[in-house]
Amino acid sequence: MNLLASGSVTLLDALTASLITATRSPEGVADPVALLWTDADGQWRPLLSALQKACAHLYVLGDYAPARRTGPAIWLKCVVDRTLPDLAPPPGTVPILYLPGVSRQELRAGGDCPDLLHPLIELQYRGAVWHQKNGRDWTVEAFMTSEAALGLDLSLDMRTREALMRALPVLATEPIAPLRGRRLDADDFDRLSVGDPVRDLLGWMSEPEAFQARCDTARWEAFRNICTREFGFDPDKDGPARAGDLMLNGNGKWEDVWRRFRDAPRGYPGVTELLRHARPRDLLVDRARQPQVNDEQEAQLRYALEAAVAMPHEKLCARVLELESENRDRRSWVWSDLGYSMMAHALEPLARLATLARSALGGVSLAAMAADYATDGWRCDRAALDAMNQSKSPADNALVAKVVRALYAPWLDKSARKFQELAAQNEAEYRRLVSGVKAEPETCLVFADGLRFDVAGMLQERLEQRGLRVKLGHRLAPFPTVTATAKPIASPAHAACEGRRIGGGFQPCPFGQQTAGERLAPARRDGSSRCRDP
Repeated sequence: MNLLASGSVTLLDALTASLITATRSPEGVADPVALLWTDADGQWRPLLSALQKACAHLYVLGDYAPARRTGPAIWLKCVVDRTLPDLAPPPGTVPILYLPGVSRQELRAGGDCPDLLHPLIELQYRGAVWHQKNGRDWTVEAFMTSEAALGLDLSLDMRTREALMRALPVLATEPIAPLRGRRLDADDFDRLSVGDPVRDLLGWMSEPEAFQARCDTARWEAFRNICTREFGFDPDKDGPARAGDLMLNGNGKWEDVWRRFRDAPRGYPGVTELLRHARPRDLLVDRARQPQVNDEQEAQLRYALEAAVAMPHEKLCARVLELESENRDRRSWVWSDLGYSMMAHALEPLARLATLARSALGGVSLAAMAADYATDGWRCDRAALDAMNQSKSPADNALVAKVVRALYAPWLDKSARKFQELAAQNEAEYRRLVSGVKAEPETCLVFADGLRFDVAGMLQERLEQRGLRVKLGHRLAPFPTVTATAKPIASPAHAACEGRRIGGGFQPCPFGQQTAGERLAPARRDGSSRCRDP
């Protein structure tokens, strides 16, 4: 899903997503050992506290304070190399190193950069650097206006720039959608900085001590008065736990507080814990507001899937669909946005797989069976891939893999056996269906190794989403589907090639170039290795 397409995305959401995207590498390229985030002017410092809560693997260059994930360059180097077990980032994650007061040019200067930064120089080559397409550091203004980021329209005068920086802590947790479609100036950002009672209340609930530290005596008394008058509680006397209880059970103004939290939950991480410890006063309290209910249902779902794996295939399919019916609503809860409903998300492709895997591929001929696969059968493969690709904990990944295997393997086995039976009954049809591609004039023919039909179906959908017209066809693949066999038989010159068996492998050879005894015997139906390319 495109994060920026969501109506509730905030600057904090977009910034976190951009950083995480920068840690990923293309297929076939090793992941970076670290992501360097240079910020010469320290513009992003006001968001540092919120960012570290949203990104558990964000570390900061500064004075040695490991409890705040902050330390000098040599300490950061130890974090990257995972020589500090208590502070190492989670397995499989790339640490993000925020370097305030450091520019990318300084690091690239190598030996000419300050001595204290020398441990970080080589990380440019083993790691990656978060920067714009033009190679420059991401400034706040650039991130706000770039089409590669938020793409907002800003007046670039000095007054607007100053107002933007003043409003940055507030802007971090405000939805970006209302700011689109118009030119933003200093007045727009100044209005954000004016007191917002609901925003201030959520900010205090999330970080009571930090919020109060930012307030002078007059502002704190004003905040207390608003809370007493509009929300019915006193922050000094009642404390955050009371606010969490009112937010879970209350009505009136507290409905506005809940809606604001629901729209931008990542901006107020401490509120989740308050709601987790609050208790509903009656059975009418919305279950979607209770994180502990979501936690319990996630645990029950894991237990139910673990038990279902041992069921016969038909009962397993029915059980997965039953669990999907019970858990699908949780994917729309706020806890799903915060990553607390990963098994509920994994259940959606598992349910698709269970629906499709109930019936093996059918057809009275090879052509009919191939058409059945091209119409719907490939979606079974896609559902299995989607379930495995969901981001989960290692334990959940292992559980989902077991469920996928239990749903998918019987479908594959029945479909493959049916295909083998049809191929054995009509070898002539099989040879007719396995043909090369006709090379049309002015057509570029590309052989994409490993382009399975399910992958081709996903590619078609993406191309059509971009407004392109796509025609998707199918042919039977040669047997066996290994590169040395498949490429020649799929090429326009396939009729001039015949297989050669060398050491148990398959190698194409133009007709007339075989030595005596090299030409392979016709295919045997007993499945032995004496196989000739069709």
